[in-house]
Amino acid sequence: MRKVGAVIIVATLLTLSTGTSSATSPTTAQFQPYQVVLASTGGEVFVLGFKSCGTMSCPELWAGTSSSFVQRAAPPGTTPRYRSQLVFANDLDGYAFNTKLGDYATTNGGINWTHVSFGRDVSLSDVVTSDGWFYGVTEHCVVPKGKDWTCNDYRLARSRVGSVTWSSISIPGTGQLSWQRLGLTAWGQEVTVQTPWLGHAGEALLRSVGGRAPLRVVSHDPEVGSVTGACDHDLAR
Repeated sequence: MRKVGAVIIVATLLTLSTGTSSATSPTTAQFQPYQVVLASTGGEVFVLGFKSCGTMSCPELWAGTSSSFVQRAAPPGTTPRYRSQLVFANDLDGYAFNTKLGDYATTNGGINWTHVSFGRDVSLSDVVTSDGWFYGVTEHCVVPKGKDWTCNDYRLARSRVGSVTWSSISIPGTGQLSWQRLGLTAWGQEVTVQTPWLGHAGEALLRSVGGRAPLRVVSHDPEVGSVTGACDHDLAR
């Protein structure tokens, strides 16, 4: 519902402000948003999209409220093929992932972006924020010659809001996958990962307190629709 409200705000704006000075904004016909994110705390709405510039599509990031918007720097590596995904914990601290150039963090609301490295061929596949932390799933993915993407070493990572230092634990049972995005949710300090359950039918839900070991199996039903509490097993650290 909050994202729907943000879309309405953007769709009804015909003028925005650039930097600190007022300027005519691209209309919705010129600027095409593809993601609208409301900061988890605070009141800023972040709108990421593309504007036609000659024969190319140039990324633009706008931030603001219903009364005024300012243009910020689009995350590096944002292209029509690699559409960056944004997550903001507040009006200042956020992450961009799924870019062509890797993962990026901002601590000033998208004015500047800092590259965050998780290692060679390792990147974030999802990020959520809760209770003063960012939680993410990292994956190591390569493309063998003549083959499709192959990913392994899935890990549950965490970083305190305002920091770009991450720690992580292994996500057991994932093995080697042909690029399959794992589900990730967080409520308070309860972090849940939804993953294929190799060697079994269906999927499993794994739960952690605060993104720390151990990951605990809370469901491995053939069709996981919600946390059922069917079982509760510790997994290796």
